[in-house]
Amino acid sequence: MDAILESEDLAYKFPSTAKEVDDAAQGFEALSSQAAIKGYVACLDVYLLQIKVPSSSETDNLKAYFSGHYQTYGINVQADLITKVGLFMLLLLHLEEQMT
Repeated sequence: MDAILESEDLAYKFPSTAKEVDDAAQGFEALSSQAAIKGYVACLDVYLLQIKVPSSSETDNLKAYFSGHYQTYGINVQADLITKVGLFMLLLLHLEEQMT
């Protein structure tokens, strides 16, 4: 994970100029089947990976693993997709507390 996060080639950056937005949208369209994806510049999805309740010896902050929305313990997994690195999906683990 550290190697991915430290790589400038894989750095996650949303388009910030009109040209970058247009390039990103064209990139998604080129990757899609029959140009089905038009006008998108990035994709984001989040999934709560349900876990057993951690013991107090495993964490000092048990509350950080509890999802009030789902009323269960888990770890958020975030998947981001940008065309700059093709269909590479960067998975980041976030505790529920960090997502709010």
